[in-house]
Amino acid sequence: LVYGGFKLSMVSSMLWAIVTVIGIAMVVHIIVEFREERGRGFSPKSALLRCGAFLAVPIMWVCFTDAAGFISLLAAKVGPVHDFGVMMAIGSLLALVSVSVVLPTLALVGSVDADPRQAWGEENLSSGLEWLVRFIERWPRAIGITTIAIVSFAWLGYIWLDVETDFTRNFRQSSPIVKSYAVVESRLGGGGVWDILLPVPQQIDHALLDRVRKLEDRLRTEIVVPDANGQATPGLTKILSVTDALDTVSTRELRQLTDPEDLLGLFRAQMPAVMNALVGTDPESKQRTLRIMLRARERQPAAQKNYLIERVTEITREEFPEGQVTGFFILLTNLIDSMLRDQWVSFTIATAAIAVMMYIAFQRVSLALIAMVPNALPITVITGLMGWLGIGINMGAAMIAAVSMGQAVDSSIHYITEYLAHRREGLPLQQALLAVQQRAGRAAVFSTLAMCVGFSALCLSQFVPLIYFGVLMSLSMLGGLIGNLVLLPLLLRWAARWEKTPVALVKEDLLPATVER
Repeated sequence: LVYGGFKLSMVSSMLWAIVTVIGIAMVVHIIVEFREERGRGFSPKSALLRCGAFLAVPIMWVCFTDAAGFISLLAAKVGPVHDFGVMMAIGSLLALVSVSVVLPTLALVGSVDADPRQAWGEENLSSGLEWLVRFIERWPRAIGITTIAIVSFAWLGYIWLDVETDFTRNFRQSSPIVKSYAVVESRLGGGGVWDILLPVPQQIDHALLDRVRKLEDRLRTEIVVPDANGQATPGLTKILSVTDALDTVSTRELRQLTDPEDLLGLFRAQMPAVMNALVGTDPESKQRTLRIMLRARERQPAAQKNYLIERVTEITREEFPEGQVTGFFILLTNLIDSMLRDQWVSFTIATAAIAVMMYIAFQRVSLALIAMVPNALPITVITGLMGWLGIGINMGAAMIAAVSMGQAVDSSIHYITEYLAHRREGLPLQQALLAVQQRAGRAAVFSTLAMCVGFSALCLSQFVPLIYFGVLMSLSMLGGLIGNLVLLPLLLRWAARWEKTPVALVKEDLLPATVER
């Protein structure tokens, strides 16, 4: 990244945590498989070779789908999100290289017994996974109806979904920056700074200045919003332009000067910095521009901010059709809206790309679709519940859809791969699902818990969007785990009724001859 000229931003500051989580999730699946092979009596080297033969292809697809989830962020129009997608795609692919090169050495080096042991409570986990398969067999229709009901309920929450545009809420309320903003909001007119730019002729006359005064008067009197107590209050706390500056010139001097340009020259001589901020000329087009400086409160609901921007723009265009409304207040207000729109574009791209990969991997349209469903539903449910709970979408929440899709599908790849292998061996459907739950399902539980712990580390950040990202990604991973342990076997059961026995990805001739001997 250094050689490529990339720079870290607020968004990409979580780079290390996520790359670490991706690597650990892959290693957990290898550990579980390695333990199973060692339990069958194979030597460490043979067990590792068998793990590599069985897991090489699914781990490759896992890395590719992770990279696809991050690459889809290239569709975002926000620069830091765009760069974060590139960084994480590189990190995902390098995790594959690292696991392939480093893990075999670490697994075989030395003479100390390093065989993985059963975790605390793993016997109960094994029993629970077996019970889950039997529960799915007994109540498939009830599970399907319940899933549809939950998703439908969550979708209704999208009606109330809103974005969080208050910049101060990006930090913990106890942080110094929030306390400083509180002083600005309560005593200095608010932290929302924006401008109106008015193209004007090279020679400014009294008629033009009168039009500017009229515009300011309308902005002061016509734009009203409710305050925290519901009382009507001016939407703009401060308005400053060259006409206000000219009023500071002494009365005696004003009587002597009648040409507005002379007045501007006099003011420029007295306060050049202020004058240069209010009147300027484009160095390329030579267009002269007057600037009206506006200030509004930052701590307002998104709808109220959008109303302010629309009203200011409307009044400005009525008085000066070529006027432009711009500034940080508008930029920050529209930033999350833009990221939210970009999220669904990225999510669509990621879903389509991963679906194509799943088709290439499994050679069946049905299996590709089955792999997508359990992982797409959790993020839609979580986002809908945010609407129900009135939780605003901030910078962190606006990125999780595509990223979580790429992460959550990992367990589905391992699950379906092992399911296909058992079916090719001739195991009946029920026995195949029981076997898959005990290996791929168990590894999915461990890897998901590891990922949740990794993402939860982001909760220590002072930057609230990172906290949102960590919490929501953890919830998405847990939702994906439930989907892969409940919905995925349910869908495989339904698909098995009308499809022939699927062709396995793992064939016996992939295993090294030395291992077979």
